[in-house]
Amino acid sequence: MVSNKRSVARMVEILANHDVGNVVFSPGSRNAPLIISFNEDDRFKCTSIHDERVAAFFALGIAQYTGDPVVLSCTSGSAAYNYAPAVAEAFFQGIPLIVCTADRPIEWVDQEDGQTIRQRGIYGNHVKKSFEFIQEANEKDELWYNDRMVNEAAIVAKSGKPGPVHINIPLREPIYDVVENTEQPKIIHAHPAEYSLSQDTWSALVKEWDANPKRMVIIGQTNPGTHQLEGLSTLVEKQQLVVMTETTSNVVLPFQIDCIDQTIEGLMDQFEKYQPDLLITAGGEIVSKKIKALLRKHQPKHHWQVNQTGVVLDTFQSLTRVIKANPFQFFDQLSKQAATTGDERFYDTWQRQTDSRKSKASSFLDRCEWSDLKVFGELLNAIPPKTQLHLANSTPIRYSQLFNTRSDITYFCNRGTSGIDGSTSTAAGMAYASEKLTTIIAGDTSFIYDSNALWIRDLSRFLRIIVINNKGGNIFRIIPGPDTTKQMEGYFEAAHDVAADGLAQTFDLPYYACENQEQLEEILPIFFESDFQKPPILEITTPQLLNDKILKQYFAYITS
Repeated sequence: MVSNKRSVARMVEILANHDVGNVVFSPGSRNAPLIISFNEDDRFKCTSIHDERVAAFFALGIAQYTGDPVVLSCTSGSAAYNYAPAVAEAFFQGIPLIVCTADRPIEWVDQEDGQTIRQRGIYGNHVKKSFEFIQEANEKDELWYNDRMVNEAAIVAKSGKPGPVHINIPLREPIYDVVENTEQPKIIHAHPAEYSLSQDTWSALVKEWDANPKRMVIIGQTNPGTHQLEGLSTLVEKQQLVVMTETTSNVVLPFQIDCIDQTIEGLMDQFEKYQPDLLITAGGEIVSKKIKALLRKHQPKHHWQVNQTGVVLDTFQSLTRVIKANPFQFFDQLSKQAATTGDERFYDTWQRQTDSRKSKASSFLDRCEWSDLKVFGELLNAIPPKTQLHLANSTPIRYSQLFNTRSDITYFCNRGTSGIDGSTSTAAGMAYASEKLTTIIAGDTSFIYDSNALWIRDLSRFLRIIVINNKGGNIFRIIPGPDTTKQMEGYFEAAHDVAADGLAQTFDLPYYACENQEQLEEILPIFFESDFQKPPILEITTPQLLNDKILKQYFAYITS
């Protein structure tokens, strides 16, 4: 059985033929035709989540794992606005979502009717495209129009750089009636072209490559499983290519600078021997503010940005070429086209700098007091292999950049908009979709902000939640500026005394707490290895007024 709203029933059939398999609903009435139709079809895995903001980030986590669009469906009114943070994150991170907002009849918009707002185009320029159904379509051309939009929405969500699309669906009552499904709408398939660079382009690139032997690559956020690293590895080993990677790049090479801030601290005024002639960038968001500041001041002569859409990304204000290509396929081809060895002295200088800083960092951590820095060192070593590790904004992702990238785990972070909202929900979505061990490390502010994630009815037993509680937004004690104001504690850090134990009790989740290294070492094996039926929470308390001092001592020590 399906809804008697013909375009809704036909939409379900179309999306099933576009490899859409997951649907996340939020409870409501106006979206009843979608709830009924999707749930009656065995090709879809459906769940329902009360909080729309949580639901949207949960869908984001599913799509991160599967790579396929996930349908979101809510009732009319402000419910649709609650999807907005995750929609923006999906847009900038390149994650496919099909956001279906049920709407009141269009004739009642602006007539002070209940739960009726202006939903057409509600997500503005943070979706790839926005559509609206013809209301109560029954004529041949009307049905064709709505069918065409659904096909297009599914295609657009995955084409080029993936992202969210929006379908607004005005519905008149009655909305609960059902019929036998007998309609077979037309399916439109897309066949994207494979882009390849011409030989003339390669000749120009290789000529520039040969003329600039001091070469550096920086790789930002990329999804694991999309990498062909053979070509990049060859460039590192045979042509002395310096490669900087972030935790979220999920790239591990024979030699790489995977702790960027650790390596470049203190080089701003002595960068001449480290400065590249040619910089190549790929991937998404770059977390390190230090490398952005450094290369904006000391700009390379040439900067190539490699991405699949050809969009202009001039992060370092030095862009000279945009290369439309899959980055890892590009590096593979470059390793075959280019033969000139890089500047050996330049390569060795970076390698010595990196090795020296890693050695000093290790020495500091061995004697480091209990603090955020010490805790992250312990956690990142203890996480089991094959874990999907989600890092919340703002301090967790930054601390992770100070430790070696592990090749046996995968790293994720909502760096599209870099907000603190939705990190736990996103990790929960990935655990639900993958049924693999998935760990979220969040600060107290991020965790509490997204605490309705604990209300998800299908919260996976494969999820592990770690909360670093330093009693506020400790990042504001680290970055320059807030600590010079009288409002530091009350408004920037927003200090608090909230703990996670009450939340764990409310949602009936296993709870562990520790406040020193001995307790942490005792709890971690239990936390990761026990077969829980519900996801456990581990709350780690660190010293609010000491964390920033220890981090500053760390940077002072490694540069001494």
